Amino acid sequence: MNALRQVMVGLAASTVLFVAAGGARADEATHADICKTAEESGVTADIRNCLGLKYDAADKRLNAVYRAKMASLDDAGKQTLRNDERHWLKARDARCAESRQPDAGGTLGLVEHDGCLVDATERRVKVLEAYR
Repeated sequence: MNALRQVMVGLAASTVLFVAAGGARADEATHADICKTAEESGVTADIRNCLGLKYDAADKRLNAVYRAKMASLDDAGKQTLRNDERHWLKARDARCAESRQPDAGGTLGLVEHDGCLVDATERRVKVLEAYR
């Protein structure tokens, strides 16, 4: 148990150093490497890992754009955008859940679902960027 604690403390210290040393650029390079590995290997776990990273980046961007739009709107505009976003989230989740259904079974269904989330979220970022 003591060895596990040492590993955890070491990982925490490494994370702090990583972030302090410009982890964002290293993250992008790591993401590219992970996605390249996924393309080369075709292994479901690698592909899902890549899609997870892409989704995290798209979701982070979506949240940033959403916050910026909300800050620029009056109360009525905020309510409209909030309602639009809630509706979009429900629709996206339902649509992506369907992508896992019968003809996309097994591990392909998981990849289809993850890809759907990435694509829909990236499209929503563009819609929000153009939102007036």
